[in-house]
Amino acid sequence: MTDGFARRYLAATKRWETVTPPPGFNYEQCYIDEIALFLECMRGRGQWHNPLPTAIHVVRFLTAMLTSHERQQWMEVAS
Repeated sequence: MTDGFARRYLAATKRWETVTPPPGFNYEQCYIDEIALFLECMRGRGQWHNPLPTAIHVVRFLTAMLTSHERQQWMEVAS
């Protein structure tokens, strides 16, 4: 997010969409909420957004994307 808005390209319409945050939105609150949830999980009183197997798969996927870009070749990701 830059300058109070986010932009994304919609391939289906070949147009950019600009979205502004709702009134009173505080971006730093996202980090505060994330740390609070992490602490609740560590205390056994919360549940993380993604289970560990999903998180591991996401990291493998992102690593494959980076490697693919660096090597300029197709990378396979085991499921």
